[in-house]
Amino acid sequence: MKHIRVLSLLLFIGILPCTAQLKVVQKSAKKTPVWVNTTQKDYIVTSAIADNIERAKNECMDNIRKYVIDAVAQNVKSSSESTINQESVNSGIVNFLDSYTYTAQTQSANLPYLTGISESKIEEAYWEKREDKKTKEISYLYCVKYPFPSLELKKLVHEFQRKDNEMNEKYNTLEEQYENITSVAQIDKAVTDLNSLIRYFFDDVRKEAARNLQRNYRQLYNEISIHEISNKLGCYCLDLQLRGKAIKVSQRPVVKSATLTQIRPEAEEDHWNIHYNSETCDPTEENFATITFKLGNKNLSQTFYIDPEQDKVKVILSKDVYLTAETKTDSTLTNISIRINLESKAAYTIDNITLNVPGLSMPLFIDNLNQTVSKGTQTVNIDYNGEVELLEKQNNRMNLLKGHLEIKNTEGVSKRIDFSLPFKANW
Repeated sequence: MKHIRVLSLLLFIGILPCTAQLKVVQKSAKKTPVWVNTTQKDYIVTSAIADNIERAKNECMDNIRKYVIDAVAQNVKSSSESTINQESVNSGIVNFLDSYTYTAQTQSANLPYLTGISESKIEEAYWEKREDKKTKEISYLYCVKYPFPSLELKKLVHEFQRKDNEMNEKYNTLEEQYENITSVAQIDKAVTDLNSLIRYFFDDVRKEAARNLQRNYRQLYNEISIHEISNKLGCYCLDLQLRGKAIKVSQRPVVKSATLTQIRPEAEEDHWNIHYNSETCDPTEENFATITFKLGNKNLSQTFYIDPEQDKVKVILSKDVYLTAETKTDSTLTNISIRINLESKAAYTIDNITLNVPGLSMPLFIDNLNQTVSKGTQTVNIDYNGEVELLEKQNNRMNLLKGHLEIKNTEGVSKRIDFSLPFKANW
């Protein structure tokens, strides 16, 4: 309690009895109470002079808050000086004492143990209305006797240490979690929690550390990107990624499109499915949608394009068809190899092919092929096994080969594709 007594005496520097120059024109009691301008065990005794009685009373309450802050801080510093692992806390307390003494009102809202200080707890008060005989200026002296037993100080020190340790632990947890972010909600919560830590930390070291950590968390919003998983007609699948790993986002995205209808974003584990209807889309126009996520104070957007006919197998046959007979005579051909160039935007399976070749006695029927062709431009080789009659020698290679393909898409839907192409043969 040595520090408390010293601090109590400091509060009365500059508070002097009424001099001959001042005249007391009104006072709250006939005699000045004996406790005025003294120290009292288990009490805070303080005074203030102002040009308004309410202002003088408020200054007394500020003095009490300053007194309590200094008393708690001195005792916290004293009780933890020998603890090595509290070096950073002790540094903060020293900072606190140097820069915070007698200016506590600017940050008092951040210290929870001050909330119980109230005018209603003042045990005794005394005031005087004074007049300067020379200038006729009026001033007020206000004195209070406020109970502050040693047990109350111990409780406040305990509460301060509990709160301070709690805030330190919260900061340490947020610092550890920074390297293992699994959701956008985790970033949002960290930014919010760090606001309370920045408000609470009274020393520059921890306050600046909390500010830096909050800046780092906010920067994470800029590092998140949208990653396409699949783009199938009717459903666009995506996830959000941070540092190359999927990150959950619970906030529903905004999806806008001029041509797609019935748009419905749906969350599934760590990714999103954007369902839509493309029946009204014109395949000759650009059809796309823009997805926007709100991340902190920034918008993250991505546009995806769709081909409304991508599930419809659209096969284009191009260039020449090459026909090569294994053996030939003047009248017959045996085992013909057929090479055709095909182009499609989707994979499919060729079931059957029929070729009407000029100069042959009959069409070439090749059934049960079950030949899978991937999307893109492909050269397909098909064999006709058997013998076919050659009606006459072909000299005019400007004739066109006609025929059709029977194909099936990945959904099992069959389609016939007719074609007419130039061809080259080795007979």
